[in-house]
Amino acid sequence: MGGDGEIQGGDAASDAGSALEQSFETFVAEAGHLKELVAAIDEDEGIVERICTILDRYQEQPQLLDPHIESIVTPLAATLRSGCGIDVGGGAAPAEQSHIRRASRALYVLAKVRGFKVVIKFFPHSVADLEPCLDLLDKQDMLDVDSWETRYVLLLWLSILVMVPFGLNTVDSATSGSNLIDRIIEVCQKCLGEAAKTRDAAAYLLARLLTRPDMDDNALVATGCAKSAGSAPLV
Repeated sequence: MGGDGEIQGGDAASDAGSALEQSFETFVAEAGHLKELVAAIDEDEGIVERICTILDRYQEQPQLLDPHIESIVTPLAATLRSGCGIDVGGGAAPAEQSHIRRASRALYVLAKVRGFKVVIKFFPHSVADLEPCLDLLDKQDMLDVDSWETRYVLLLWLSILVMVPFGLNTVDSATSGSNLIDRIIEVCQKCLGEAAKTRDAAAYLLARLLTRPDMDDNALVATGCAKSAGSAPLV
């Protein structure tokens, strides 16, 4: 009898597990609509707020978004890459600043709800994106309070890109002036002075940068910057 009970219990647990897995695939009832909104985000300023409203509904059960994260991040990241001038061909113009801001806002809210470490796994990892991403971040107006989400997202993207398995000097196209590592530290220093979440993202980027074996003399500078950021956690 006990053995039968254990088998039945095991079957029930297995069925429950299967049902839970299915719920992860189907629970996000707005998934199709959400993806349509993401695809149309450049068309209307109000679309991004509708995206954020849907995402905010899952703050208590954010893991339910997991099956859909890649399909949400990929087109939004494509807008960022276009804004960087990457993969812009056929005479097409790079993404406008307003489009970059919308994509960044949606990515920020997704990172807030699900956790940035989960979301950034789906950001582009190509070494060729490193300098264009940094260039776009350099172009942002640090005094513009409306663009902090753009700076936040670009800093998080850089935190992935700086982990490329190559010496950063080998992908640095600069022939004079600041090298790539110096530029990253400089932009982080600027963002560490902000009160917004960009401060935390800059600290995280510096921490990642410090783990690289090719930091050398830059390590002391980066360490000092990271310590000055305090210990506020990223969302």
